Amino acid sequence: MQGVDDFIVGFAGRICEEKGWKVLLTALLSLPASVKCLIAGDGPQISEIHSWISNPVLQGRVFYMGLLPKAKLWSFYRALDCLVIPSLTFPHWKEQFGGVLADGMAMGLPLIGSDSGAIPEVIGPAGLVVPENRSDVLAAAIRRLQEDASLRRKLGDAGRQRFWTEFAIPAYARKIAAMLQLKER
Repeated sequence: MQGVDDFIVGFAGRICEEKGWKVLLTALLSLPASVKCLIAGDGPQISEIHSWISNPVLQGRVFYMGLLPKAKLWSFYRALDCLVIPSLTFPHWKEQFGGVLADGMAMGLPLIGSDSGAIPEVIGPAGLVVPENRSDVLAAAIRRLQEDASLRRKLGDAGRQRFWTEFAIPAYARKIAAMLQLKER
């Protein structure tokens, strides 16, 4: 149940080692009980999510929503104060573009992402980038956003602007047309 002073952190993605969800929940362990976490997604580590949620420190603070259809994902995003993408780099895998980043920007959410793969480049001025697999630094970034409403607004506004100028379909079409040297009609 959400209280008036609760700060809601969200994670949406595949529930697997590479996506770093355990780093997020480890960070949550060191944060005040007013910091809650909503998780949406599916993957091979669902049973582990349920095990983590049963930890007494996390009970009533972490809520697993399952795999949400896109229409319900927008409602999920609206419930958040920030979106966290704590992906990890593995020998044969690095985070790529990550559609959830663009979704978060479109919704005006401040983002916190790890420095795995393309995350820093995609986030740009729309969020905070932290070293991957550092739950202590991630916790500090979450706390910073929780305590600074002005920073949350600034990052959310920057994200919305970045979405429309960089990632929305019209912007993407303009980039392709320019690259192919097509003339506008």
